[in-house]
Amino acid sequence: MKKILILIILLNTGAITPETVGKIKEVPILCYHNIFEKEGKPGPYYISAQLLEEQIKYFKENGYVAVLPEDIYRSYIYGLPLPEKSVMFSFDDTRKDHYTLAAPLLEKYGYKGAFFIMTVAIGKKNYMTKDEIRDLARRGHCIGNHTYDHQNLKKLPEDQWKKQVEEPKKKA
Repeated sequence: MKKILILIILLNTGAITPETVGKIKEVPILCYHNIFEKEGKPGPYYISAQLLEEQIKYFKENGYVAVLPEDIYRSYIYGLPLPEKSVMFSFDDTRKDHYTLAAPLLEKYGYKGAFFIMTVAIGKKNYMTKDEIRDLARRGHCIGNHTYDHQNLKKLPEDQWKKQVEEPKKKA
């Protein structure tokens, strides 16, 4: 889904044209939400730290290079090559476990990730603080905007878009 969204954004901004779409290298983007250390809720938005590490280790052992959104952007816009075996690790919703579990696991294997921040949650229980988010950025991870409070943008009235998309940039 994120690959499609990135492509749509680039098409809508005129950064690429429909004629060049076929020349774009596809990059698998793995999106994670909740990570638990010992016991957790089963479901599509939950993964154990052990399974996450197994997945990261698989990509490392099979020669994949982790890329970030800016790498993909530079490839689309400037034609800079991406590694043949590229993968992006993405984490949504500002969860504390992204800071305490995911980032250290990525770094253990020499990878960086993209962390998409829901600004209304910053500093709340089980969510990252501003200092933790800044620390991720200092350590080379990508920090991106994931709306203000996680509204369904498909159903959002147009007058609410500014609050969801533009205002969070001011809080970062």
